[in-house]
Amino acid sequence: MSAKQKTRIVLWNMNYILDARSPNIGDKALLSSIINSIKESRRDVEIIVFSSDPDVVLREFDVCGVKYRPLNLNKVFYELWHCDVFVFAGGEVVVDRGSALYTPFMLHAAFLVKLLGKKIMGYGIGIGEQHEISELGKILTRMVFRKATVSVRDIQSKESLLAICKLKDIHCTADPVINLKPVSQEEIESYLAKIGVVKNDRTLVAIVPRQLLMPLNKFSDRVCNIIPIKLREKVKLTPQNFDGQITAFQKNIANIGDYLVDQYDAELLFVPMFSGFTSYNDDVMCRDIIKKMKWSMKARVIDNNLTASAYKALFGRMDLVIGFPLHSIIFSTSMGVPVISFSYESKVERYMKALKLEKYNFNVKDINQEIHFDQVIDTIEHLMNNRDDIKKQLINNIMKLKDLERENIRLLFQNIRVPVIAKP
Repeated sequence: MSAKQKTRIVLWNMNYILDARSPNIGDKALLSSIINSIKESRRDVEIIVFSSDPDVVLREFDVCGVKYRPLNLNKVFYELWHCDVFVFAGGEVVVDRGSALYTPFMLHAAFLVKLLGKKIMGYGIGIGEQHEISELGKILTRMVFRKATVSVRDIQSKESLLAICKLKDIHCTADPVINLKPVSQEEIESYLAKIGVVKNDRTLVAIVPRQLLMPLNKFSDRVCNIIPIKLREKVKLTPQNFDGQITAFQKNIANIGDYLVDQYDAELLFVPMFSGFTSYNDDVMCRDIIKKMKWSMKARVIDNNLTASAYKALFGRMDLVIGFPLHSIIFSTSMGVPVISFSYESKVERYMKALKLEKYNFNVKDINQEIHFDQVIDTIEHLMNNRDDIKKQLINNIMKLKDLERENIRLLFQNIRVPVIAKP
């Protein structure tokens, strides 16, 4: 294809557009997995990632980054005009749970893509619960995806999307991060040694917290939900006793950490998955929980500057992971590590159900829902006492999802039909 412009694939990930320097680790892993799959397919393509910082994209993924900002509209328009397919690169694409502005922002560039007559694809994406998506969100979704090829990461996402928009080309696959390749065991052992975690017989547990969402029970809740959560906190548009509920939540997690040290002599690694300016400040949450622990000296916070593949290997070294963010749970289970999950959004519960691990999931739909210490401890005991059997079941079920996930890359190239480059 030397005489002709290469096939151009634009990857769209909202977090990299807002803050590429401090991305959500899950979004970093999604882009890394998708880009690696495209490269390994040996197709003659050019990958473009819109981003707030193109240098970060080049350094992390070795692909072209294009600054997505109003002052760079000419370049953005050029890339959209010359692209062959616009790809929503995994993640939750249609969901209004955190803010009613999320879906419009996520979909806005796709309208220009449609006007230009370009192909659109959803690549292993998630769709929120239908009853939680605003009417505006549903209208925009119908407009964007009506003639698109879409692969979704779970059956409930497929059902939600079909209820909103009657699609002809929709496929249920799995989240792309499931097949992300980890770094070598030697590399992650070297990192652990560097931060003072010595390889021995001690139990290693990762705790991955995330601030719970605000309730959506009343009309006023939904009106306030137009404002992003972190801004609502700053202007004090929060529920009554919000600060007290956050403190109680942190103390509950601290008590669980102390129990793991007391019962299993565990070393605890707190992993912040998202600490950028648009985030829930997971790093602050981790430190606040550790301050409330009796055994705070047995816990540490992991830096958030690892590669996505290194994070996956890190979670693979754990004996147990207690996680809230979906991709902390995907990292762990795809490495065969048992998890206890807290479903603060429906995507977590869906994933655990797909692995037949729902008995190890606790639903915490908003800040008002208490985490019951005794129930969590009973679940930890059951898991640790039956760890080998659970691990066998987990590995068997994760292999099925890994096979399903490989459909994502096949669907992409079925959509644009790029020939494979011959081996030299």
